[in-house]
Amino acid sequence: MPVGRIIRRPHSLQEPKTCYRCQHSSKNVKDFLRKNGLTICWECYMQSKYGQYRQLIKFKGMSVRKSNNYMKRSGDEYLLCDQKGSVDMKKPHGTYHGDNTDKDKKHTTKNINNNDIPIENNHVPYKAVILLLLAITGPVVIFNDLGFTFMSHSLKSTFQKQETYSTHEDGTGWHKADDITLNKYSTDICSIERVSVHDISQKKFETEYKHKKPLIIQFTQGASDWTDVNQWIPLQLIEKYGSHVLYSGKPREIVRHGGNGDTETRLDYFINELMTSSSNASNQTDLYVFDRYFFKDSNLYIKAPPYLEQQDGVDDSMFFLGASTSGVSFHKHAEGWNAVIFGQKRWFLYPKEKTPPGGMYPGYSQLDWFHHVYPMLDESNKPIECIQHAGDILYLPESMYHSTINLGHTVAVGIQKIQAVSQIEKLFYKDNKLERQGLIIERLSVLKKLYELIPENAEVHLKLGSVYEDLSDLKTAEKYYQQAIDIDPFFLVAILNMARVKSKLNEKDIADTMFRKVIKMNPNMWDSYAAYGSFLIELQKFQEALLIFKKGCELQPNMHPFWDYLRYCQESVGDWEGAKYSKEKMNKLSKS
Repeated sequence: MPVGRIIRRPHSLQEPKTCYRCQHSSKNVKDFLRKNGLTICWECYMQSKYGQYRQLIKFKGMSVRKSNNYMKRSGDEYLLCDQKGSVDMKKPHGTYHGDNTDKDKKHTTKNINNNDIPIENNHVPYKAVILLLLAITGPVVIFNDLGFTFMSHSLKSTFQKQETYSTHEDGTGWHKADDITLNKYSTDICSIERVSVHDISQKKFETEYKHKKPLIIQFTQGASDWTDVNQWIPLQLIEKYGSHVLYSGKPREIVRHGGNGDTETRLDYFINELMTSSSNASNQTDLYVFDRYFFKDSNLYIKAPPYLEQQDGVDDSMFFLGASTSGVSFHKHAEGWNAVIFGQKRWFLYPKEKTPPGGMYPGYSQLDWFHHVYPMLDESNKPIECIQHAGDILYLPESMYHSTINLGHTVAVGIQKIQAVSQIEKLFYKDNKLERQGLIIERLSVLKKLYELIPENAEVHLKLGSVYEDLSDLKTAEKYYQQAIDIDPFFLVAILNMARVKSKLNEKDIADTMFRKVIKMNPNMWDSYAAYGSFLIELQKFQEALLIFKKGCELQPNMHPFWDYLRYCQESVGDWEGAKYSKEKMNKLSKS
């Protein structure tokens, strides 16, 4: 449903309206809507909302107003269909394997406000919970049956507190990391080979590194050897591209949204907030620009060595901009490279055979992982790691799991292949596609092949468990979830899935223990509060559930369903004042 305000004026206007994305102009008001104070055409709106074009098929006399595919536009009713007229298309979701990018897409894949949840919920929430406590489709935790879908922020981003911050500029306007940050997050360890650009030829790159191992390429004049660094300073970016709308996100949510930011942010707003928060420790941002279209739509350039040459239709691009200690959680995709113009990145890498401890799914933010998992790892489980400095280009082979922590304001561009080439990554891409299409049996066939190729990969075990759970084969699902946990005891999503299966098998005490274990392992994972709170509601333990949902509201204050379930629990225990406050919060969120 459109989150913007539909302009209701006569169709014939004295002045034409212009879409801020594609610059399409028209005097017909039905061609546009207002979203966050900006005018956007319907085609751009649908592409930004769903990540792929959908027709608006006008209809009459169909009782589908409760469908996610239903919408009203200027008084007329429509169904959202694909170009074949199907109304059964699902929103793309999944972990960031890179296969959700189509070269013909014009805008970023993203999830935005789901306003289908009524402001006043007169239904008993736990009825839906009894049917399905927690929906984790494949690797991604998605609480559709509980109403826990992702809420976008307003155009002007909201930033949350961070424990460290950068204070001094490097002469460009960007802030370097301060000593506290460097002492805590920097390292002298570097297990990635560093090579001067003058010492590597096309032949050497292809024989020694391509699809084999990571590489950091260094340049005599740093980034000046491959771009005009003056075009990347804050004042220049604001002056030339300030009104450009980017997509940013928090570390776990970027991976959860398939390698896309989920929060719309004007570039000038983001940079201004970034500069303000850098001088104010209580207002430091953990949002990270992770945008697939800004670089290709701009006049900015990177002239990489020939063996890293970009090709239209073959390569995808990402623009990265983040505060000190921002970053992205573990993910993987086809081969690519990352060029840092300003700042530094600390990289953590694992080969395709070994899922990173803690899992690549949204169990930990990268800082949570660094604080809670990294110190517990023995030498055999430590990552490949290194600091990438400004001016360096890092080459990343296909299927290599990776995550980052930015040190200081970090500006970078990433290029990656759209299509996978290895058998293993092709199978991962295929599984992601089948998952989005809801083809469970076909997924099972693909995952069995992956299991044969990389039997020690905990991700594959988790995926198999998820498929068998979807098929209601709970005992087999339990087996694969347990195998994932045995391989990786830090794998929070596997433990959470196992808790849900134990609940379905009526092993409530074991399920309760496992839910509590996940929360203890990472108190900042909001998914566990959604799952455990719903479990407690099923058991009619409303007072305990109330405390759990209250914590969920603290972690995700803009997520409508947390307030909805909190309200229900408050009413169930007679806390009418609390329920009134929760209802007011829900109303405010619905209007924002």
